Amino acid sequence: MSAWWMTLIQYGSSGALGATGVVVGQRVLARREDRRWLRDNEREEQRWEREDRHRWVNERQRVFAEYVGLVSTWRSYARHLRYSPTQMEVSEAPDTRAFTHDSERLIAEMQLLGCTKAAVAARAVWMWFGASSVCLPERERSEENKDEFTRGLDAAYEDLLQAMRDDLGLRVDESFLRPCPMW
Repeated sequence: MSAWWMTLIQYGSSGALGATGVVVGQRVLARREDRRWLRDNEREEQRWEREDRHRWVNERQRVFAEYVGLVSTWRSYARHLRYSPTQMEVSEAPDTRAFTHDSERLIAEMQLLGCTKAAVAARAVWMWFGASSVCLPERERSEENKDEFTRGLDAAYEDLLQAMRDDLGLRVDESFLRPCPMW
């Protein structure tokens, strides 16, 4: 009788160990498959993100170029207000309503295209130009105040360009850039 129980225990424990091995093996395979699925899913999301960014890159370039062009039309106005001893004729001054309308439209397009950093930087430049009509025309303003305004506007413009470059994925080698004063 002892041989019979021994055989039963041996076969029972072998079966239990075999079933345990199958269950553990299935769990290991399931975890491995889950990790593989997550990796593949992440790759797929990154691929879609790259394709989406590429799909809209021309539109972002157009909006950025249009905004930088709009800002450049105001350079001479801000330069005149800062450095000229004479007042500018009202007919020569740029149309502030058109500038405001175009700026708001382009900033809204940047936000719609998902360029939030560029939109924030564009709004900062726009605010500096708005301040130019308040800060610079006053002839009694100190030179230090006018210089501080010019430095602030230059810094906002550089931040804008950097945000646009980052959004477009452009890498600019700073050694090739010549110092070019904007104002």
